[in-house]
Amino acid sequence: MSTAQRALVVSTASFAALTVLAATDWVAGTDRRLTTWIFGWPESWHGAMRTTWRLATRRVALVWIGLALLVWRKAQPAVAMVAAALASWGLALLTKQLVGRSRPSAALLGGAARDPLAGHGYPSAHAALAAALIVPVLFVVPRAWRPLLLAAVALVAVSRVYSGGQFALDSLGGVALGAMCGSGAVVVFSKVSPRIDT
Repeated sequence: MSTAQRALVVSTASFAALTVLAATDWVAGTDRRLTTWIFGWPESWHGAMRTTWRLATRRVALVWIGLALLVWRKAQPAVAMVAAALASWGLALLTKQLVGRSRPSAALLGGAARDPLAGHGYPSAHAALAAALIVPVLFVVPRAWRPLLLAAVALVAVSRVYSGGQFALDSLGGVALGAMCGSGAVVVFSKVSPRIDT
């Protein structure tokens, strides 16, 4: 089994488990405590945190994919990024409808969300998109860059909780979903072309 296939199995199992937890509220107390703790971080971080999660939007994703084409001068990583991004966004929207989990309330947060969003919260589409874009890149960058890229995904996930738009579990579910889509795209495109190292 390749690294990408193992990542696909682990991320799929993680997303399934987190979705069950989100749908059943089995860890609601821990989730709320972690969410309010992160939301309570210093207000002075708001600008940096807002910029961070805005780097994982659909429009900005096009920039990242374009950069991938310029840097590696081959289509496979960028095509895998496109496939993963589309899959993660679509599956995030579908899962939001199926799970129907509300976003954190002002009463829980102790104040209004810094960057409120409408609709359901689980999973975080921003965290999913960040992971979906980064995971294919992990297979083409030098090993030394991988911790930095994984930290970027974690920062997007945390910034969504800090903004008040997501519970911590929503962001974790988003990362798992994005990793599932990203590793799935790598598995598929490595079969089509061996240029992506799995």
